[in-house]
Amino acid sequence: MKDDAPSAADEFRKYIRARREELGLSIRQVAKKAGLDSGGLTTIENGRTVHSPRPETIRRLAYALDVPVTELLSRIGYDVTPTPPDLRSYLCEQYGHLPEDAIAAACAYVEHLADEYAIDPTGPVDREDENDERAIRTST
Repeated sequence: MKDDAPSAADEFRKYIRARREELGLSIRQVAKKAGLDSGGLTTIENGRTVHSPRPETIRRLAYALDVPVTELLSRIGYDVTPTPPDLRSYLCEQYGHLPEDAIAAACAYVEHLADEYAIDPTGPVDREDENDERAIRTST
């Protein structure tokens, strides 16, 4: 039995074209804004490429199409579910100058708050992350 479901590459190329058209931009305009070759972008849009675009190409396209990089990565088939860092690791990385007992106390306090308010201390729920690229872009 033949599987007629579109591949991730098909979804990606269709999304790129639809987003470009939604913005009213030509392939050349997007390519110029992204710093890419228009022939390469045409190849991507027409599905004539044998491999996925390089991460740098995806990043540039996201900029040119005014979408988060994670949007394009998910369209091409990557799992972009963020994994929040371990609290202790984060505190050590960001505040390494603090003594170990201060870091331990901070971790214990967060665990206490999580228990008291029945929250997940491992990070924000979906669409709650203050570092979402769209939120940053629209707030400036």
